[in-house]
Amino acid sequence: MAAARRKRGRVTVLDVALVLGSLALAYGMKRGYSTASPEELRWVLAPTAAIAGALTSASFVFEPHVGYVDLGVGTAIVPACAGVNFLIIAFVATVLAFVPALASARAKGVSMPLAYVATLGVNGVRVAASVAIHRAHFAAGLASPAALHRGLGVVVYLVALFGLCEGVHAVSRRFTGEVAS
Repeated sequence: MAAARRKRGRVTVLDVALVLGSLALAYGMKRGYSTASPEELRWVLAPTAAIAGALTSASFVFEPHVGYVDLGVGTAIVPACAGVNFLIIAFVATVLAFVPALASARAKGVSMPLAYVATLGVNGVRVAASVAIHRAHFAAGLASPAALHRGLGVVVYLVALFGLCEGVHAVSRRFTGEVAS
């Protein structure tokens, strides 16, 4: 990334403004998310429930003041499981990767949509994996279901974030002509 910045010669005012604006947006998202209700998070909970349901054949139904629930599976997708923290981290990571490397404002503007799509996919897979583990009773005796759920989330989110960042760097290298190291 530093090599691409040196090749261009300088960081522009637009770059600085986009990074600072993105950090302010991320902060605002975190503040808003910390107190958001399931109703306010339907923009992320509903697609996550649809993806997880498609992957597992679970039937998630919106339960007011709770989130998306499938009583047959014994799983609920609640605000704490919405993936908004991942969305914020993915957004900031893509901004920091894309902004210095790409010259066009349009290319720089893909960070939020990319982070949102990545969040929906990753969170859907994470919930589906949790459902599969729950159905298989894989946790029997190994750890509490809550500990396995948290551990699975950490692994899925870290792998996805590394993959997202590597993908962003590959795209950046393609646009800047930088050779992969």
